[in-house]
Amino acid sequence: MKHGFSINDCMEAAEAKVGIEDWKAYQWEDCDGDSIVTGSVPDGVYSKGPRKGEPRFVGKGKRVIITRAELEARAIAYEAETGKCWDCKGTGQTWAGWNKAEGTKYRECQRCNGTGEAQQ
Repeated sequence: MKHGFSINDCMEAAEAKVGIEDWKAYQWEDCDGDSIVTGSVPDGVYSKGPRKGEPRFVGKGKRVIITRAELEARAIAYEAETGKCWDCKGTGQTWAGWNKAEGTKYRECQRCNGTGEAQQ
């Protein structure tokens, strides 16, 4: 069974691949199964408004391609190092959706059947 990947997984992989201290991903695009992630080093944080406290990015960011194979390798390494399921990060629950009335919904992880342990 192949691993599942979130946008956050792609962005974290891009941050690790770039290797620039304090570089943060801020945009994600799907490209036929691979991902294009854009980011840069923030030049500060917003001091007011609805984005107060969030990083502020100015100028053109650096684009990084993250392939499905790179994500799969990260998942395999994560499971070998931690013994936890990659898809749920050891929680036994994966995201199932969101709606205004009920908020975020989770379901039992299908990869590990809710145990949170990596499959052999």
